[in-house]
Amino acid sequence: MTIDQQHFGLTSRPFHLTPDPDFWFESATHRRAMAYLSYGLILGEGFIVITGEIGAGKTTLLGALLRTLDPMRVDAVVLDVGAIAGGQLLSAIAVALGAKTGVPSDAPTLNAAIKAEIEDRARMGRRILFIIDEAQALSGDDLERLRLVSNANPGHDPVIQFLLLGQPELGDHLARPALEQLRQRVIATHHLTGMAPEEVRAYIEHRMRHVGWQGRPAIPDETAHRIAHLTGGIPRQINQLMTRVLLLAALADAREIDIDMVDEVAAEQAAEAAAPLSPPQAAAPTDPSNETDLLAQISVLSAKVADLEARLVEQETALRHILALLGDWIDGAEAQAQRFMARS
Repeated sequence: MTIDQQHFGLTSRPFHLTPDPDFWFESATHRRAMAYLSYGLILGEGFIVITGEIGAGKTTLLGALLRTLDPMRVDAVVLDVGAIAGGQLLSAIAVALGAKTGVPSDAPTLNAAIKAEIEDRARMGRRILFIIDEAQALSGDDLERLRLVSNANPGHDPVIQFLLLGQPELGDHLARPALEQLRQRVIATHHLTGMAPEEVRAYIEHRMRHVGWQGRPAIPDETAHRIAHLTGGIPRQINQLMTRVLLLAALADAREIDIDMVDEVAAEQAAEAAAPLSPPQAAAPTDPSNETDLLAQISVLSAKVADLEARLVEQETALRHILALLGDWIDGAEAQAQRFMARS
């Protein structure tokens, strides 16, 4: 348990950076994005496009969306383009669908295998939602391949649909004249913006209440507005800032978070971003007599070590969450099997 958790009686960290749908906050921009997603899913075909800056909440939005899907009717397949080697998109789609193909497989073989899997889902009355994360990394050729895959819908009822999530560059890619045919298949699109100042305060308090916050430390309106100004209302930037502000408030035994605390942490973050550590081989020799310079380097190094430790904790938490979900699924499957055996 961290110092701020102990000091303020919090059950867990309110501002961790790992996306968590349990902390879903419906700001105006996220509410509109979810409305467009719901509309697109009702239509059940074509492409839905959601863009936003890094940290704008695309992954958290996705987690909230997945909770609304009926797993008995919709197969949600998530692909992270950043983890797919160049030219391997069709292979990744085929593998995700469980298609049987030889290795290696050419494009016609992969397309035929993908189409066969889609037809199998259609016969079972199921739909496929392909979710392409980091879609701004897709080449023009890969985007065209997705359009061709979307043509594999058998019959009149749509079976396959694509949700593209990406940074703002994705919108620029889709605006290319060569992708006019794909653009005509986009049935819903939304760009996630930063939250308004009044929403930033509600967002902070929402996350704090989720972990047992009882009003201490308080967050005055002027402080929330300052945080909104410094972060642009981007959730991840708010989380990064508030993680350290809470620690500072705990160390100072503060009853409220004031603007001076926020500015102090923001200045530290700006200094760290402006002066990253150089590689050892390129670093200039440090003058041992210059104590101020040495202490400054130690401070920067300590901050980076703390950041790495925080990331390890987040990864461990995410892994435990996944293992818990897997355990629940196994328990449910066993219970269902026992009921089936009892009836038979």
